[in-house]
Amino acid sequence: MGWSGLLRRLLYESRMRCCPNTNPKSREHDFHKLFKSLPEGETLIQDFSCALLRDILVQGRMYVSQNWFCFYANILGWETLLTIEVNKITAIKKEKTALVINNAIS
Repeated sequence: MGWSGLLRRLLYESRMRCCPNTNPKSREHDFHKLFKSLPEGETLIQDFSCALLRDILVQGRMYVSQNWFCFYANILGWETLLTIEVNKITAIKKEKTALVINNAIS
């Protein structure tokens, strides 16, 4: 199974779902507007509501494209942007939050 199949399985198992009422063209537009450094031809596969654990838990959205994992959050004007190139990822594994709930990846 490739990285995208594994990610989709992990996200499904973690019950991370995309908002069904969002227009796909609008999500694609937002993706390119937020992550201007990505190549123009990069196609958004899916986006998910999620949280990023840094010093604090930052609620935002994860965008998955063919070659990138991207995260964006804007909490009271404090923006967090993170881009990770797929070929830099060496492993994806299921993790637990609060030491008991299987709903995270690392």
